[in-house]
Amino acid sequence: MEDTANIEAELFHYSQIGKSEDIVIAMNSYILMSK
Repeated sequence: MEDTANIEAELFHYSQIGKSEDIVIAMNSYILMSK
């Protein structure tokens, strides 16, 4: 599940920028669906 860890790291990065919220939402949905 290394990919999931990378996605979560990117998700945190995007949330810190406060930008591209649609991408954050999409990544969150992807993480939930992939579990």
